Amino acid sequence: MHLQVESRSLNGWGQALEEVIVTSARIDEPLPGVVLKKTGDFLLLEVEVWNDTRDEKRRKQEIYQTLKNAISTASKHRNIELSIVESGFVIPLTLDNHRIELKRGSRPDTSRAKVRVKTAIPSDMNKATKLVEEMASFVDKVNLVGRTEFNSLGSIDVSVVNPNQYRSEIIALFSADAKAVATSLGDDYKVIVEGIDRPVQWVRVGPLQLALYVPYSYNVIPDNITSISLTPEY
Repeated sequence: MHLQVESRSLNGWGQALEEVIVTSARIDEPLPGVVLKKTGDFLLLEVEVWNDTRDEKRRKQEIYQTLKNAISTASKHRNIELSIVESGFVIPLTLDNHRIELKRGSRPDTSRAKVRVKTAIPSDMNKATKLVEEMASFVDKVNLVGRTEFNSLGSIDVSVVNPNQYRSEIIALFSADAKAVATSLGDDYKVIVEGIDRPVQWVRVGPLQLALYVPYSYNVIPDNITSISLTPEY
């Protein structure tokens, strides 16, 4: 499954959002022949904040104060940030927007929400495991208020910032591949391309790796054919 987005503002916050969660590829959606493989930009540990104080007003106050404490604790760690994910976008969690939407828990008198502990993926891949451990350790350091719990769910996601910036690299790879195919067949053939104008898409193809691509397709036809009729994809 992939996401396809453009920079836009969300929930009136007025912020151009260009960082997106990268999901894994679905088996029934094969990748095109040429993709650009990159290491993701950030690791995100999913955390659930939960509270069962019976009084709703007090319950919310305890959750939001715990989130403020988490934000304060994160500010003391050079490698740690807090975020939320909405519609696939990664949004910084700050004191200005810490009063996030709370959902009902398993019982009527419970409330919960999910946030992410985020850290940049290092150039030295050997340090990635240590960073995951640091994020988990951070969760345990947050000062909890009242009956609030702040628990790691163990799920690690990868995000990428502004994937559309790689479009020219992707097109260059595709062009080289199409040229190689046409050259190998000789001067009597040409390549007809479809979909190369579509937006950049992305999928996760490894623990830290992602593949960026344009969902193109092409047909190789004899040079003396001036037009072809293509069957539309559904």
